[in-house]
Amino acid sequence: MVDYYLDNLDRLQAKPKKTIAEYVKRNGILVPKIFDSLSEAKSSGIDFIARSEHTQEYNGVSGLLKSYYKEEIIGLESEDEIKDVKLKSREGIGRIEQYCNLLQIDKNKFKKEISFSYWEKIKGYNRTVVADSSIKNKYHLITSTWKNNGWFANYTILEEGNISAQYIEPLNEDLVKGLENLVNFYEEIRSLPNFDPNHCPIMEIQTSGGKNYFLQYHRTRDFSESLFKLDRPVKNSEIEADLVRGASKPGEFIVDVTVVHAARMKRDFKEIKLPHNEEGSFDFEAWHTFSELMFRKRKLQITENNLKKTLLGLVVGHTQRSKLFKPEISIITNHSFFETREYESLVKRAVTTGEDQKIKLYVISDGRKAYLERIE
Repeated sequence: MVDYYLDNLDRLQAKPKKTIAEYVKRNGILVPKIFDSLSEAKSSGIDFIARSEHTQEYNGVSGLLKSYYKEEIIGLESEDEIKDVKLKSREGIGRIEQYCNLLQIDKNKFKKEISFSYWEKIKGYNRTVVADSSIKNKYHLITSTWKNNGWFANYTILEEGNISAQYIEPLNEDLVKGLENLVNFYEEIRSLPNFDPNHCPIMEIQTSGGKNYFLQYHRTRDFSESLFKLDRPVKNSEIEADLVRGASKPGEFIVDVTVVHAARMKRDFKEIKLPHNEEGSFDFEAWHTFSELMFRKRKLQITENNLKKTLLGLVVGHTQRSKLFKPEISIITNHSFFETREYESLVKRAVTTGEDQKIKLYVISDGRKAYLERIE
């Protein structure tokens, strides 16, 4: 099935968050109040968020633009003022310039297309739900909120209605009881006529007072069912991933995984060209915009880090979510495939040759567990 909005991006009216929320609301689903203007939001006397809007935010880079809480835009009286002040900041302009340079599009035109929509800020738990891309009835659930003693953060994997894993902090009893309703809420929106029900979107939801409110639909990958079960034991030369999302087809493959991007060694970002293809990457350089543009093109994405630390970063950061949910297969492992000395040598070679430095990995994943082996 074709996604109604992808079929014609003009249907997003340059405001994908607002346009889709209004569509969802017309279908009887709870959505926070959306104001018609900044002045209406200010005069309401309630807390609100100025949420960034650009057509690319539906099916493009996550976290490219920033949204602002009411207190962050005090004294700014118009949308033009918000753009003038906020987009000139180092954070605001840096990623936009990188994005436009990498895609070779006009920066000024892109900036003109940025706008905001103004939403009531609802207290409660911020949730992210993503249907697994290879296992039916499996979901990845992210929950966070600010409490007096700091952030509460949880990552839960739900399969066939049962919790198969929880990370960081456990959900309280009420949140556990609400998981079925949360998934049903996600599926109700996912199956609306304007969306492709075979797609596995990142959906942001706010849970408040026992009710769920829709916030955002962002595209990742289509569902492609795992065709086998990895039931053999791990071999001596292999390592088992700490967490995997996505299955290999027909069962195993060898992939060139980029260790060092030669382009990252350049001082002037304007010289850097976006590759047409990249089979896999470690993304050691933490290069937000470049990585975001490449995630969907990759067969394999590896994060070498402690699992809990990685998932905590995923709870609070868009890029980490993209890294897990947009590539064909994403793997988190605390295993290192090379020593520091070899990495330093690869960096020097990238500078000298101007070529990306890669290693070959054997990979097999059934969507629940994965084995990897470095191939010399």
